[in-house]
Amino acid sequence: MSRTAAGTSASGRAVLRSGFAPTEAYSVVEYASEVVDQEPAAAVALIGDLFQHPKTDQWAYTTQQPAIRKILEAGLATGDLATKADVERVIGYLVSRGETSFLDLSAKAG
Repeated sequence: MSRTAAGTSASGRAVLRSGFAPTEAYSVVEYASEVVDQEPAAAVALIGDLFQHPKTDQWAYTTQQPAIRKILEAGLATGDLATKADVERVIGYLVSRGETSFLDLSAKAG
């Protein structure tokens, strides 16, 4: 990931964790899918934080399955155990909210 993209991902996570949420969460998912090839762990963590933020609307994850799948698959492909755990966390959260489109990836994480 370029220094700018890495800084933006870290900044985005910090903003989410401080209680602010984007008004158009789909743009965050889109951004994460654009930079996932350079930094898959950061992209997975970013969407995980976004989806679990109390002000994020469910449309952020119900309308962008292709982009989310790309991010989750890239996270699994890293082989990094921490990133795989983050992928599992994201999938588990989405399932708890009724979004089961990514359950097939859960088996790949284990």
